[in-house]
Amino acid sequence: MGRHLTPTELARESGLDRRDVIEKCIELGVPIFNGKIDKTLFLSSLQGAQSSAFPPTADHFTLLGEDGNLIASYDDETSAREALTRILDSEPEASGHVALIAHDATGHQVGELSPRPSLREPEAAADSQRSND
Repeated sequence: MGRHLTPTELARESGLDRRDVIEKCIELGVPIFNGKIDKTLFLSSLQGAQSSAFPPTADHFTLLGEDGNLIASYDDETSAREALTRILDSEPEASGHVALIAHDATGHQVGELSPRPSLREPEAAADSQRSND
């Protein structure tokens, strides 16, 4: 039988924030039953989501802004994903405005990863509105 934890307990064990655990459960389809999450299912789903989203033919990766301008170019997926993560960590509002594009050796696009806008954005806007009242 799996080990079932609350979002707070799972956040402590996985190194994520509680809210991020809940968002990942929703995003990955991991059920929260009676306020508990199966730790094994969550971690394996999270690991599967973090593995390559691109086909093995991908050998070059570019980060593009929504206007199509090049932000950066990489020869390996790990470096490209790390750069995308740094951008989104420093500028959360950029979510949905940048894309990671994979190309094969001939330059043809073979995949795209566009981060979804954060579920926190409407809440942040509401907080901003409340502070202005």
